[in-house]
Amino acid sequence: MPPGEDGDYPERLTRPYGPRRGDVTAQALRLACLVPDTGERDRLMALRAARDRACGALIRKYVDDDGAVHVFPVRGADRRRENNPPNVWAAIFAYQALRFYGSVLRGRRIPPRLVRLLA
Repeated sequence: MPPGEDGDYPERLTRPYGPRRGDVTAQALRLACLVPDTGERDRLMALRAARDRACGALIRKYVDDDGAVHVFPVRGADRRRENNPPNVWAAIFAYQALRFYGSVLRGRRIPPRLVRLLA
């Protein structure tokens, strides 16, 4: 599944890929945080860059000024105003993904109980 240039992800794996979505981007970030930071340098750098881009896209495009999370972009060229209310599942996925990402940035292990929470 190809991420967008700024790190967000579409709703489908096959063409046409469909619209970029905050819940899918959050899940991609969540999964990328579960991949251990080990291995060859180029792979590790690519993984870290993908995490950074997904986190940036999630916060920049899908979280509104009140902190609510939307399925479709609320900012940027592809933003949708109609039929795009805040979404509880997108918020849950985003919250967990950002918690995981925070743990990764601090060099901490993600607690298995958090992984099982939405697994």
